[in-house]
Amino acid sequence: MAFLLSRRVTNCIARTLEICADSQSRFQVAACLPPVGATSVAIQRCLAGLRVRMEAAGVDQHFRTLKTFFSWYVESCLIGEHPVRIC
Repeated sequence: MAFLLSRRVTNCIARTLEICADSQSRFQVAACLPPVGATSVAIQRCLAGLRVRMEAAGVDQHFRTLKTFFSWYVESCLIGEHPVRIC
């Protein structure tokens, strides 16, 4: 995937790449939709579902990774609005 390639190019360590891939895949399975169709509600549901089976620190790691992931999507002009930004 292009997002993971962009992380490799910026010299992310292997563990960071694993975390990014894991968060991305968990989100896509939990939300049942591709990133382009993601909404804030879908992301909140995904994170709430993770909260049931993970500690807060793990959920926060997924949140931060998804935030980075969707920032990249916006910067790459693949989506218009950032669905993770919470006002």
